[in-house]
Amino acid sequence: MHGRKTAESALAESTERLRAIIDALDEGIVLYEADGTVSSCNASACRILGLAEAQILGRSSRSGWAWQARRENGAPFEPESQPVAITLLTGQPCSHVVMGIERPDATRVWISVSSRPLRRPGEEEPFAVVVSFSDITRHKSSEEELRRRASQQSALADLGRHALEGTEIEVLMDEAVRSVAAVLGVELCKLVDAGPSGLRLRAGVGWAVDAAGGLRPVRLTGGGNPGERLSGIAVPIPGRDHPRGVLSAASRTDRDFLPGDLEFLQAMANILAVALEQEELQQKISKSSYEWRNTFDAMPHPVLLVEPDGRIIRLNEAARELAGLPFSEILRRIAGTISDAEPWRTIASLLQAGEATAQTRDGEGRTWDLSLSPVTSPDGQRGVVVVARDLTDLVRLQESLRRSETMSAMGILVAGVAHEVRNPLFGISATLSAFTTRFKRRTEYRRYVEVLQGEVERLNALMQDLLEYGKPLRLMLEPGQASGVIEAAVAACAAVAEQAEVEIAATVADGLPALVMDRKRIVQVFQNLLDNAIQHSPRGGRVTLRAEPAAGEPAGVFFAVEDSGPGIQPEDLPHVFEPFFTRRHGGTGLGLSLVQRIVEQHQGEIVAANRPEGGAVMTVRLPLRP
Repeated sequence: MHGRKTAESALAESTERLRAIIDALDEGIVLYEADGTVSSCNASACRILGLAEAQILGRSSRSGWAWQARRENGAPFEPESQPVAITLLTGQPCSHVVMGIERPDATRVWISVSSRPLRRPGEEEPFAVVVSFSDITRHKSSEEELRRRASQQSALADLGRHALEGTEIEVLMDEAVRSVAAVLGVELCKLVDAGPSGLRLRAGVGWAVDAAGGLRPVRLTGGGNPGERLSGIAVPIPGRDHPRGVLSAASRTDRDFLPGDLEFLQAMANILAVALEQEELQQKISKSSYEWRNTFDAMPHPVLLVEPDGRIIRLNEAARELAGLPFSEILRRIAGTISDAEPWRTIASLLQAGEATAQTRDGEGRTWDLSLSPVTSPDGQRGVVVVARDLTDLVRLQESLRRSETMSAMGILVAGVAHEVRNPLFGISATLSAFTTRFKRRTEYRRYVEVLQGEVERLNALMQDLLEYGKPLRLMLEPGQASGVIEAAVAACAAVAEQAEVEIAATVADGLPALVMDRKRIVQVFQNLLDNAIQHSPRGGRVTLRAEPAAGEPAGVFFAVEDSGPGIQPEDLPHVFEPFFTRRHGGTGLGLSLVQRIVEQHQGEIVAANRPEGGAVMTVRLPLRP
């Protein structure tokens, strides 16, 4: 009897000691009987669950132990799926199952739960289940904070990368508000700035602009509630002088945002501020580039920027037109390879020789003044600016003034000489006629007489040209049609053309305006030009005379006489209108000089050039009224 009492006392003492140990554990311990009711729990279980021991004991697992348990994804944790129910049903243990428990004070605690079956020797069915669990709320919060920070850093990195890649600002702002909404878990996010008539929504999630132009939140599902209260945060998008706008995030739930949320929102706003500044700078650069390009292209002179080796890196529209090629086929090419014609050939020579200026004349008779200026960019790159100025009009004006002065002096001299020569020439001609009459039967003199007569006739023609050249032109101006002038000139040259076996083709555009002109003199102009063209064209060749409205100002008529001959030598082009200059055997060299004089008396212009396909072309431009 005494031994039994001793054993019972020892058992009680051991039980108390075990109870004290269990109560001292930080881990919560709950004992479930086979019928699923709680028969025991320790103090840590009461502390973790926020319940008194009496509120735990006797509760059944079938009614949802731990009251409103939640999974990590927020879904309900059904009673039959909880560890104690599984172990009671299957006899299998469960380890480290994470559950969220709603305490009576409305706070949530996260626990890691394990369940172990208790079996009597020789029995398979558990007679009880021990459930142990620890409070992992702090650990869970740390994990969530890390995940939150990781998602924020990822969003910041993505937005920054896209900003550096030059993503369009509207796309970037839209990405920013979507990222903020996703990372902060809010239904509403917007970016606004100050527009001409108030706040302007640049990008938003869950926001809309009403008929009055105001901003209002909208529900993604169902109708909106204009009077609802929102919880939110907002930060400025910084600018140099004042904020560029506001970035905000809001929730329809009563929510306390963390300081880290505000820091994240400000960091996103800072990235947008840099992107907006870059976009504004890019717009200024684009505008400046556009204005510079327009100014550059508006320059009438061809301008090139070339590298020291002659490779073209910039050019304006005038230079492109001079080259006759698209920009893409000119850039990065050596200037000397653009064309073998002038002024490209001289440009290449200047670049190679390192000289600064030169003048040259191209195949169309244009005079180019070329200047080269070395330049150095801010980063130390060297280059050369090439400017080609078309001085044709200035040169022609200078030549015209010089020619007028020369012709005036020469006219007086020539008229005097012609007058003095004319009398002796008349005497020679009369004597030759008398000699021919007296000795007409003497055949041995015939060939000498014919040569003398031919030379006397040529001298007479020369004297007539000299007298015509020397006398002042007095124009008899009257309205007339270009078609009539052309018809008269073609008719006058028909016999010469037929003898030379050269075809004359005349075309006159419809609706040409009338010209105020000295008709006789203008017919003389085109008769002379046609005669020259016929003489320089081969047998079977073709001479074309066309008339059409003149382009540009002043209004007038444009004429062109084209032959099919070898053309004019480039070195002869500057001299073709000079008195006594001729390459034709038997020519006086006064015809084209007189033609130029008549055209200029009509305030017109005549230009000699070569056609690209071969042959020479004389172009005449006459104003409607001198």
